[in-house]
Amino acid sequence: MVRFIIRRLISSVLVLFVIITASFFVMKVAPGGPFDADRKLPDEVKKNIEAKYHLDKPLWQQYGLQMKSIVLHGDFGPSMKYPDRTVNEILADGLPVSMLLGVQALIIALIIGLPAGLISGLKQNTLTDYTVMTGAMAGVSVPNFVLGPLLIWIFAIQFQWFDAANWHGLSKGLGPHIATSFLPSLTLGMYFAAYIARLTRGGMLEIIRQDYIGTARAKGLAEKVVVMRHALKGAIIPVVSYLGPAFAAMLTGSVVIEKIFNIPGLGTHFVNSAFNRDYPLVLGTIVLYSALLVLLNLVVDVLYTVLDPRVSYD
Repeated sequence: MVRFIIRRLISSVLVLFVIITASFFVMKVAPGGPFDADRKLPDEVKKNIEAKYHLDKPLWQQYGLQMKSIVLHGDFGPSMKYPDRTVNEILADGLPVSMLLGVQALIIALIIGLPAGLISGLKQNTLTDYTVMTGAMAGVSVPNFVLGPLLIWIFAIQFQWFDAANWHGLSKGLGPHIATSFLPSLTLGMYFAAYIARLTRGGMLEIIRQDYIGTARAKGLAEKVVVMRHALKGAIIPVVSYLGPAFAAMLTGSVVIEKIFNIPGLGTHFVNSAFNRDYPLVLGTIVLYSALLVLLNLVVDVLYTVLDPRVSYD
């Protein structure tokens, strides 16, 4: 297992290197520039700005300076849109907010999706199964920008149970935080809860027909014990493989949620940096999200060996 993790870490470094290189050159060769949308700058001012960000140098030199700064210092440099702030500062401010939102959405998705999928799989082709899967299909089909305002209208405006646009994190305590974060977390998590329910149902239908499940039942074990102790581990393996990319998708796909609920997370910077052609910030967000995806996939592979003893990487 240790050798496998070391090999994966080395390959992850190579993957990130390729991502950084491809992202850098794609941004640079695309038409337009970071200052094209602004009013025309005087030539002297434009030269000074280009010198500050090394835009006056040949492309290969820009790449070398950028890679040197990232590899040796972990520094993406100053933002072009917010010159008084560095990319590292922007990422440090927005990442904890997006991470907290993503973790809460993941918890909600698991709390809703796992039981729904298990019940549906155990009651195949019954009214319960059809009802759960219909709800899962609705969860996959309804987009966030529709579900979010609908939840705000019901729970924030009509019932006034939650605050719709006043995110302040955990600074004011758990109760106020839940009041302001539950709706965006629910909105983001429902889509993934639907997928988790469908994957769990499929995994349960496959496992429940295995010979060792029949043997456990033949021994006289209670159905609850058979399901929870023997079938559950195998049934959630497809869910575990989905959780790594899903959590990364929650972080990158939270921009709509952050806009609707006025959340100061990283998703907004991810989109705005592309529109503004803010090269350092675009590169910083891409590398950050890519690193998270690579790390989460590694965690998923390690969890495989815990859930399924037949899987070995030695």
